[in-house]
Amino acid sequence: MIVMDTDFFSFFLKISIPTFLLRGKRKRKIPVEEIKRIIADLREKDYYAFSKEVEAELLR
Repeated sequence: MIVMDTDFFSFFLKISIPTFLLRGKRKRKIPVEEIKRIIADLREKDYYAFSKEVEAELLR
C-alpha cells in the first residue's frame, strides 16, 4: 500500500498558472516557445488571459 503525504501534494495543487510557468521557465524546464504556445492555447480554448505584465515576464 502506498501512503501519500497529502500536505506535500496540496502545495502543488494550489499553485497558479503564471507561477507554474514562471518557475518552469526559470528552471529551464519550459522553453519560451512552449510558453508562447501555452498562452495561445489558454486564450483560445479556455478564455484565460494573463495580465500584460505577467505575459511580458513570461515571454522575456
